[in-house]
Parts: sequence; structure tokens; C-alpha cells
Amino acid sequence: MSSPTTLLRIATTDSRGPSPARRASMPKRLNELIPRLRISSRNSDGEQILSDVLDQLSPLVPLSAAAAAASPRTPMMMSMMKSAGSDEWDGVMEEYRIVRTIGEGSFGKVKLAVHLVTGEQVAIKVLAKPTPATPQQQQQQQQQQSTTASTSAASPTDRILREILVLAHLSHPNISRLLQVVSTGDQIYLVLEYEPRGDVFDHVQNHPEGRLPEQEARTLFRDLWSAVQYCHASGVVHRDLKPENLLLSESNKLKLIDYGFASLLQPVSDGGGGQQSLSTFCGSPAYAAPEMLLGKKYTGPEADVWSMGVILFVLVTGTMPFDDTHMRKLWAAVIGGKYKIPDFVSAECKDLIQKLLKTTPSARATLVEIRDHAWTTGQGTLTPLRVYTCSSSAGGSVEPYEVESVDAGVLGELAGLGYDRRAVEQAVEGGEPSGLTAAYYLVRNRRRLRHDH
Repeated sequence: MSSPTTLLRIATTDSRGPSPARRASMPKRLNELIPRLRISSRNSDGEQILSDVLDQLSPLVPLSAAAAAASPRTPMMMSMMKSAGSDEWDGVMEEYRIVRTIGEGSFGKVKLAVHLVTGEQVAIKVLAKPTPATPQQQQQQQQQQSTTASTSAASPTDRILREILVLAHLSHPNISRLLQVVSTGDQIYLVLEYEPRGDVFDHVQNHPEGRLPEQEARTLFRDLWSAVQYCHASGVVHRDLKPENLLLSESNKLKLIDYGFASLLQPVSDGGGGQQSLSTFCGSPAYAAPEMLLGKKYTGPEADVWSMGVILFVLVTGTMPFDDTHMRKLWAAVIGGKYKIPDFVSAECKDLIQKLLKTTPSARATLVEIRDHAWTTGQGTLTPLRVYTCSSSAGGSVEPYEVESVDAGVLGELAGLGYDRRAVEQAVEGGEPSGLTAAYYLVRNRRRLRHDH
């Protein structure tokens, strides 16, 4: 077995809850696109779905008269927007002021920005709009898909689609919220909640001991479990779980991000979930399950469980269980399940890691078994984590994390800032990302944070 290796930041290979009103509206709008997205990687429909999504979620730019009337446009606010604006936005998103670039990759850039009306910070992911494939390119893609296993990375169109639809579909305290989508001729802007404490990778690296105490690791791992279990119950498999995709909020809650490689399966109650097979290799090799590296058909939930095992190892040791500068040796270690857990790790934690890092998918612990494990429960001293279930009677929707009404206090505060109270309320009840819902959730999050403190 190989010794634990130094923790290195891993680059990806290719780089809460809704109110009854929201649940009632989503199946008619966003949810009707989910079945199409499930099969978009096997045909040429992805570009049309993306166009449909953007038409639905993003107003025409510049803002329409109706949208402008619902947002603050007082002389003082107009002056603020003009003085704080940036040429980089080119008049597209006048409600925001860029602070700096906080991330960059093959997907595009992530900007830290300030929502001018509320004063709250947001993260804006700036993506280049994919160029439509030519008929010849479409034919080549179809030929390749019909003759080879789907092992190539997701296309830019598919990655953007998955990111938007999954984030708009899910609502959970450990999942970063998509606040707004804006589309122009050549760019797509995704406005997301900003998590000021950075990612879990840096959090582990910056700890004085280079690893987390097991009590803290347990808290973060329970948050991760809750987010992943909610995703799976919703028919969403992440497929790129790693510390770099786990952010920490100001209140130290874990937030799962980056759904560009997510796979949308049939909800569990509909006979899907673990019953469906996938074949695409994606994500980061050091966190990927053996069956993905081998190019075998695999079930997404079990692959996510493996990645959770690697993450838990990283949290409590500050090192990688599988790592090598030579990719072949790395793959061999993962496929063979060759790793060593340091002696300072508790017996209960070792046992859980070993149950997660089983090379045979069917032998791995299930999410319910993980929840009930002695280490996860703190030897039974912690409140059991909630298991979310999918309701067939609700059109395949997962029961909401919580049932909440639109907050009258938030509406009142926004009205004082110049927003049309009724317009904001209708937007929030509609459930889809927009400029109005962005303002609502930014103020709501601020009020909740103050209450918690």
C-alpha cells in the first residue's frame, strides 16, 4: 500500500427549500427541460435546450421596460450605478460593480462583485456562449457516439446547461444558490451566492496542523452528506466531488458548487437513480472511482460515495490517499485500492473511510449506512441527518428542505430600497433566478446571518 501523499490542489480533468408555490411552478417551466437534458449528451439537442433555458431565465439586454419598472431606478440609484459601473460589463449588468477576478479556468472567469442596491457581495461566473455546431460537426459527434463509449468530457454547451438547470432545480442550505442568469450575444453571466471563507482545500491547508480535528471534519462531512443525499434524491449525481468544489460560508456552512459534470438521472422513486448506468469519465482522477477510470458502466451515486471517501481522508489527514506524478501509477493505485490511513486517525473514522473506498461499487457503504455510522453520528450523540425522499405524487420532486413563506421583513426592506414589493413577491413565488429574486435572497441571507450572530 502506498503511503499518504502531500495534499496538492487538483484541477478538474476538463477543466434551501422551495416553497409550495415554487414547487408548483417549476414542473411547468424548468422541470420540463430536465428530461431533455438527461439525454442531451446523446444527440444534438443541447444547443436548443440551452437557448430555451436562456430565453426563459434571462431578460433581453438591455433590461425591458417591465423589468426596469420593477427595479429601483431612482435618480440617486441611477447616479450610483453610473459612477460605480464598469466598462467590462458594457451596460449589461448595471446592478453590479466588479471588485476583482477570483477564479479563472477553461470554463471562463469568476468575478467578485457587489450588488449595488443591497450592498451584498456575489460571485459572477462569466462564460463564453458556445458557438453552434455546424451540420458537419453534429454528424461527426453522432457518429462518434454511436461507435464509442461516452468517455469524452462534456461539451461546453452541456456543462453550461447542467450548471444552470441543476442549480435552478435544487434548493438546500448546503448547495450554493443560483441568483440570476443574464445572457448576451456572446456571454452568459451566472450570479451566485458568494462564500467569503474560500474552499475546503485551502481551509485544510491553512490549518496549523495541516489537517482538521475530527470534530470539525465531522461537521463538514455531515454537511457534504446532506448536500449529496439531497442531490441523489433529486436525481442529480455530481461526479466531480473534491475539496475545491466545497466552499465555506460566513457562518461556516459547507456549500457544494460546480455542477458542470452533473448527471441527471430519473428520481429514485421512479425506478431510476442507482438503476441507471453511466459511462462518461469526468472529474479529477485522484477523486474518481475505479470504475470510472476503467471505462466501465457505473452508477453515479456509488461513484459520488467513493469521492466522499477521498474527501474524508483529506479532511482528517491533510494528505491524498491516491497521488502520484505519474498518471499510470495514480490510476493503478486507485483501481487497486492501495492506500494507507495514518495511525493518528480514530478507529471509527478509519472504518468509515474503508467502507467508502471499496473498489467494488456494490460493496461500498450506502448513504444511509454512512449517516448511521458511529463516526458520523458521534457515537450516537448527534442528531440524525435527515434523509430526503422523492415523491412520485409531486411529479418527481423531492420534498422541500423546509416550507417557508416569502419573508415580509425582507419585502419591506427591499421596498425601502425602491423595489416593487409585489413584483419581488411574485418573482420569489415563481422560483426562477432573476434580478428580483437575487435581491430578495441577498437581503434574506444578510438578515439570517445577523440573527444567527
